Amino acid sequence: MNNMLKLENLNFRYNDEKIIFRDVNVAFDFGTLTGIRGKSGSGKSTLLKILKGEIIADANCFFNGQNVNQIKDFYKNYI
Repeated sequence: MNNMLKLENLNFRYNDEKIIFRDVNVAFDFGTLTGIRGKSGSGKSTLLKILKGEIIADANCFFNGQNVNQIKDFYKNYI
C-alpha cells in the first residue's frame, strides 16, 4: 500500500473575504506524480502552500487513515 495524504472538507479564504476552497476533498499517493491545473487565481499556489504547511487551513488531515489534525503535524510526525 502506498502512503496517502488526504485532506477532507478543506476550507480556506483570504482575509475573511475571497473564498478559495469550500468543502474540497483531495488525496495524494506518495510515489505518484500529481498535476494541478486551473485558471489564474483558482487556488493552485494556495493549495501547494497549504500542503507545505505555509498556510493553515481548516481541513481534516489524514495520513494512511490516521487523523493528523493539521498539515504541520503531518510534517512534524511523519516526514
